[in-house]
Amino acid sequence: MVKGFENGSELAKRSVALHAAAERPRAPAAAKRMLRRIKDAGDMAKLARNRH
Repeated sequence: MVKGFENGSELAKRSVALHAAAERPRAPAAAKRMLRRIKDAGDMAKLARNRH
């Protein structure tokens, strides 16, 4: 098993769990903050890609 792939699937699992937590009506603020931070990072990466 490739180590990077293992880590990737672990990250995916964690992000899925995070999304599920944020979907709950009374989600913990921390989960919502984390989700927003991840989304912001994704948007930044997209912007950086488009700029080049």
